[in-house]
Amino acid sequence: MTTLYNTTPRSWIKAALLSSFMFSATAFAEHEDTSNLENANEFSELRDLNIPEHLPGLALSDLGQTEHFVEHVTKSFTGKHGTETTEYFLVHSTDLKGRMNLNIRYKEESLKHRRGLLKEIEKLAMTEYKLRQYASTYDKSSLQVDQNNDGSATVSFNYSKFALPQDLAFFRFMQVKMTVRNGLVKEMVITNNQPFKHDLGKVNKYRQVLKLEVLDTGEYVIKHKEVNATGTCKGHACELDMEIKPVAFYDNAAGAIIKDQQLLSEMSDPRVREENVKLENVLPFFGDTLRRKGIDLPKPYGFSMAYRGQETNFDFTSFSVFGLSPALLETFFDPEKTHAVVNTESFTLRGDAYILPFWNVFGLVGKLNVDADVQAHFKGIDQCIGLVVGDKCLGEHIYVPSGDFNVPIHLQYDLLGAGTTLSIGYKNLFASLTGTVTKTKMNGADDWGGSIFTAQPMLGYQFQQQRAQVFIGAEYQGYDDYMTGTVRFQGIEMDYNVGIRSQRWAGLIGFNKELDKNFNITGIINVGKDRTAATLNVGYRF
Repeated sequence: MTTLYNTTPRSWIKAALLSSFMFSATAFAEHEDTSNLENANEFSELRDLNIPEHLPGLALSDLGQTEHFVEHVTKSFTGKHGTETTEYFLVHSTDLKGRMNLNIRYKEESLKHRRGLLKEIEKLAMTEYKLRQYASTYDKSSLQVDQNNDGSATVSFNYSKFALPQDLAFFRFMQVKMTVRNGLVKEMVITNNQPFKHDLGKVNKYRQVLKLEVLDTGEYVIKHKEVNATGTCKGHACELDMEIKPVAFYDNAAGAIIKDQQLLSEMSDPRVREENVKLENVLPFFGDTLRRKGIDLPKPYGFSMAYRGQETNFDFTSFSVFGLSPALLETFFDPEKTHAVVNTESFTLRGDAYILPFWNVFGLVGKLNVDADVQAHFKGIDQCIGLVVGDKCLGEHIYVPSGDFNVPIHLQYDLLGAGTTLSIGYKNLFASLTGTVTKTKMNGADDWGGSIFTAQPMLGYQFQQQRAQVFIGAEYQGYDDYMTGTVRFQGIEMDYNVGIRSQRWAGLIGFNKELDKNFNITGIINVGKDRTAATLNVGYRF
């Protein structure tokens, strides 16, 4: 998500972070044998049909099978430079805490001079792992059951727009048809209902066929899987074919269930190379636990750049310059009729990390340019220096008329800050609260100024299919009632201590749009009684 910055001179600086994540419910059911689907259209969920609700996950990812298994993959890709075929083994295991481990085993000659393919295999495996987290993301409203003449039934549904993150959102274009015979799901066919974009390019036609079987343990597993995708890759026609065969399943109670002894022996050859794929992230803590339940979380780390322009109006309550007392100055100047218009531009860089799924911390550095126009009211001077007789001055008479005059000020600051955000969401709704502490240092100065606290509460709505959010809220800029410092005016250095009055709260409205799986852009407008501002932020998450 995104950090939004708003900065103003010295004692009024604001930095804020927008982050959100959406929660969605998942459900799991164990398989029960049934052959009665005659009244299935009365049901609204797969579990009502005695079909495990995690079963659609096998179309999303092979990792939805048993905790320990081995499979053989043959991949063929045809593109601009011809056809390349690779084959490898995937070894899946799960520890006692439910954390998954994945190893790629391959023959050196099958990947000779093509080490980059290992990275592609790792990426595919990571995608499979991520898809596994969203095993129950089918759209229950699209569930339909049709009886076939041969006594079987076809259960069809689409994948839901909810829960799928940006890099996996293409599955919302998929539709599934299950063939159910004698109470068991025998086959699943997944096809796309419209073209979609993928990392490899634009996919025009996608088809995945899964043959399923039930082990003696009662678990559904993939008997055979084929994938075919055709489209355009970097301006050229391309095609991907994959075939996945189970080699062995391992169960703590049932032991080893060997499906292909020849492939198992081949994989056990000591000359076969092995490489581990890192599936679990350290941060956020408990993040993988939530992902396994189908909850979409932001990527744990982020960097962002922000530009902010703001105009603020300040009224003065008192002032002192050159160490002179306020009482003396106010003999000549009226603070109640003096105000300043401050225009600021800030450029900031931020780094952040999610410690917990709902808790983000960040730090920021940046530059701040300030142009202030102080409109001071001079009361005027009408003073007799000498003896006054009646209404006559017997001496020198000094008269200066009252009036307003402008004092332009240009300042530059370095800024440094840190903050934290708490956020929560439910389906399309989210809320967040950010607190930030910021310090500034004027160019040429040795010391940093005092700490400034800011807060930003927000409420928002997420458009899942468009991967975009809109939000409204407010921001609080907590600066002191007095500003102190030194400015240079017409070659003269002037120490100042002025009392100010301005509205601390302002409203905000904005949007956030995910451009792809890593980049996002955020815009925000602030409107208040004494200030207006606009912010543009570009972020990268990984």
